[in-house]
Amino acid sequence: MLSKEFINEGGWTDTITQQTKLTPDVVKSALQVTQDFTNQFNKYLQYVDLPPVQMGHPTGSSAYHDVDEPTKEYGDIDLQMIAQEMPGKTPNQVAALYNKHVDNFISTKNPPNVYDTGKASNGHVIFALPDGGHVQVDLLWTTENISDWSRWRVTPERGVKGLIYGNMYSSLGEIMNMSIQTAGVQMKTVNGEPVPYSKRKGTELHTLSHDIENFGIDILRAVYEAVNGDIKGLQIDEELTQYPGLNKAEVKITDLAHTIRGLAKSFEMNDLYGKYNLTAYNNAQEFMEAFITQFTKKAMEAANAPKFKKASTPAELKQVKHVQDQIHKGLKIVHNAFKYT
Repeated sequence: MLSKEFINEGGWTDTITQQTKLTPDVVKSALQVTQDFTNQFNKYLQYVDLPPVQMGHPTGSSAYHDVDEPTKEYGDIDLQMIAQEMPGKTPNQVAALYNKHVDNFISTKNPPNVYDTGKASNGHVIFALPDGGHVQVDLLWTTENISDWSRWRVTPERGVKGLIYGNMYSSLGEIMNMSIQTAGVQMKTVNGEPVPYSKRKGTELHTLSHDIENFGIDILRAVYEAVNGDIKGLQIDEELTQYPGLNKAEVKITDLAHTIRGLAKSFEMNDLYGKYNLTAYNNAQEFMEAFITQFTKKAMEAANAPKFKKASTPAELKQVKHVQDQIHKGLKIVHNAFKYT
């Protein structure tokens, strides 16, 4: 039996799910049960005066359950859940509200397809499958206006560890004092000047893009307009024109690398380095080197996470090696994509 540290790594919060292998067929069965749960939950929401929700798509590696081999096994099932927008509430506040009501629904209505642990699920709901097994589904709440962005932001390339894909977005944001997470491309300013996204007091929040297919061009336009007052005369490098954002038809981290490269060259083409949120860089090469440095740092921190040192059993050591191998594989792909003369 794996230790609690490694059970959590696989998305298990209760031992009843430990014998369930998350194959494509199990994912399909879990989604059917979760849809039934969603239908029941919406009836409950009528009585607490909240609007209904929709079941979205699985994200992470299980997003490919329809095309993967039957023997494929996933670490967990992350499922997007879509709520209506709630004025005055952030996406995190909406998630907290609905997770609270999920737990109230489970404890008061005792739905037959849910295994009640007696504790707050915090969005990690355990469902009883028709064949008698149990599976945990992690509910990832979003709102309608950002549901497309948030779905694809956490749907990685098939066969590549999601951490690699996610760290490409977050690293790009970090070197530009931005956040490129599930709420979109965002940045903060004080008196019109960019500040680190971690700063909280006295800041103004700006959302630059919710368009996952064109977010690279949206970033370029936002920076250009901030420097020049409008977008007249904006030039877009050929690489960014060809790769303006994510290709949802086939997610590839090499395409995302092209977007970042094209963005770097477009900044240079428009004389934006040294200005606004690009003051740390003099040219495209420095910008791309900063990205690779930040991305590599995050990948290596993940590969050498302290919890991995606690591995002792053969199963734990095998799991650690698999995760580390996947991280190094992704790191190599990204490094190769950024080789330039």
